[in-house]
Amino acid sequence: MADKEKSKTDLVSQGRALMKVSNEVRASDIEQKIQRLEDKWEHLKAVIAFRWANQFNKKTAIFLHARCIDSKECIFGMKMRLNLVKTIL
Repeated sequence: MADKEKSKTDLVSQGRALMKVSNEVRASDIEQKIQRLEDKWEHLKAVIAFRWANQFNKKTAIFLHARCIDSKECIFGMKMRLNLVKTIL
């Protein structure tokens, strides 16, 4: 993902450089495309984070179900993992 982030950053910087040498109408068009790229990138990161958290929750639930010996241990473990997911998101 880091290499894709670098590619996006390079593309945005090239677009900004192109804006400086373009006429006003073309620069506005480039700015809109850059903004659309940034919006799509943020959406992609949000989708990836959601899917990762969802997958993590499923694996955690299976693990906790298999490892629960008494209810106190189970509840404590669930709270710990829930806090971990909250800090990740």
